[in-house]
Amino acid sequence: MQPYIFPYIGYYQLISAVDKFVIYDDVNFINRGWINRNNILINEKAGLFSIPLKNASQNRLINEIELMNESGWQAKFLKTVELAYKKAPYFQKALNIVNNAPDSRDILGWKAFDGNNNRYWLAENLNNKLYQPLREFVYNYHRNGLDLMSDNANKGRKAIAALLPVLSQVDRQRLGAMFPLVFFTAKSDEFVSIFAKTDAQDRVVAMNILSQADPANGLKYQSLQKQ
Repeated sequence: MQPYIFPYIGYYQLISAVDKFVIYDDVNFINRGWINRNNILINEKAGLFSIPLKNASQNRLINEIELMNESGWQAKFLKTVELAYKKAPYFQKALNIVNNAPDSRDILGWKAFDGNNNRYWLAENLNNKLYQPLREFVYNYHRNGLDLMSDNANKGRKAIAALLPVLSQVDRQRLGAMFPLVFFTAKSDEFVSIFAKTDAQDRVVAMNILSQADPANGLKYQSLQKQ
């Protein structure tokens, strides 16, 4: 799907319904479309707004176009949103999301040159074919491993153990990349907890694979040998 400002609820329902959602931003921008325009409710009537863009053209790709920050439109727009919706349920939570939307002037992390470990590189990794094995592992680990453990712990552990060799396919030169870093930081303790209750042979196999795939947490995985 093409990116839209304040998408309609069906957009989010579609995201929830699929296993993989692709932001289709490498196609031509559409003038007077809904990529940078939408309506908000003002005094019970639809009020059209447009986000100003730099050199927007149907001859350029969506991902090549940047926000126009110099005009100071943000403050005026946010004030309009606040006046229109301040009495609505969940208004403050929604406003926080709007306020924290990427702004190329002040918020770092949305560009490649803002550092190696940031939002830009996480989004890049999640769409890069090099990380397809890891993305598939994440899905199967949760869907066919942890979900199964809720019904049968032993079968779930065996299913996860069978998936571990996939981690050997992660590019060794890219182990410090954002996606593997986030995943292993979140899951290293969980891996240890899962395999601590397997037999000695399975623990050693798991320790070796995990230590190779995630050397930063190698000491944690070595504890499996001592169980």
